Amino acid sequence: MYKVFHNDNVIILHEKSCSDLGCQNIKRVENKKQLFHFLDSYFKSKHIQDLCIYGYGLTAMIDDFKIWFEFIEAAGGLVKNTDNKYLFIKRFGMWDLPKGKVELNESLETAAIREVCEETGVTGLRICEQIQSTNHIYLLEDDLILKCTYWYLMETDFNNETTPQLKEGITNVAWLTAEQSNMALASSYRSLNESLAPYLGEK
Repeated sequence: MYKVFHNDNVIILHEKSCSDLGCQNIKRVENKKQLFHFLDSYFKSKHIQDLCIYGYGLTAMIDDFKIWFEFIEAAGGLVKNTDNKYLFIKRFGMWDLPKGKVELNESLETAAIREVCEETGVTGLRICEQIQSTNHIYLLEDDLILKCTYWYLMETDFNNETTPQLKEGITNVAWLTAEQSNMALASSYRSLNESLAPYLGEK
């Protein structure tokens, strides 16, 4: 299964019909041509809703799906400090996690650490493990962008003042308890809440 978020909706690519996942809008496509035709009509529609697409090999369907968009990769971190608090940013009035675009010839791990440091001022970051990636679609000028963000669970003993990267629209950097973090995710983007909340420990 391949899950992509678009605003507050989700698109699922699946090997078979997703009726067992509770998705009401189900579309069967047999090949790339049918997939592209459907995506064109779907994103022109004003009635975007949760969607499941199935009908041919999942690997081939995912590859075809990515081709239809401008595809970019990003990396970021879910950072925990020695007080068992998690690092959050507030960007454009929404709670978020630090992340950013992977640069040319840059490894995902290096990009994740660099972006967290640039957006928050936090240093001494150590990667513990890679966790679930997220995929989301957004409109940039007239282009639909499909961004895959690779997330890493990190730790740090940093205890200095944080510095929000104002030029990136970040107005606040905060260390939140697990309970506060879950509340922040619940009020944030659906992609973050559904994908990363399980890594925050006890609710």
